[in-house]
Amino acid sequence: MANQRGRRVRAEIALAQNLMLAPWVVGLRTPILIAEATGSLFSGRPETLKAVSEKVSALAQGILAAQVAWTRDAFTLPLALADASSPLADIVRTMALAALEPAGRQVRLNHRRLSRRRKR
Repeated sequence: MANQRGRRVRAEIALAQNLMLAPWVVGLRTPILIAEATGSLFSGRPETLKAVSEKVSALAQGILAAQVAWTRDAFTLPLALADASSPLADIVRTMALAALEPAGRQVRLNHRRLSRRRKR
């Protein structure tokens, strides 16, 4: 039980760290998007397409992950009720973490990719 709680706390910390990179990603991506919008780049606006498609993908992955977490936790709800713990709060926390994890992962990957691009 304590090991599972520790894993969940580490996952929550990792998610928070990833999502804190979002302003950096916006800052790194903005000049690229402006260049694409003003026609300075004639390559078909790849960053704009990537920005939109990865958000749609992260949303779909998050919805699916939340549904899987809810289904998994719904099966263990009777055991949690018998254990006298706070099962509903745990289910909501698990669903939220599962739903946000794809977005956090994508933000981390974008930060890494855009930071390398800027250094060139």
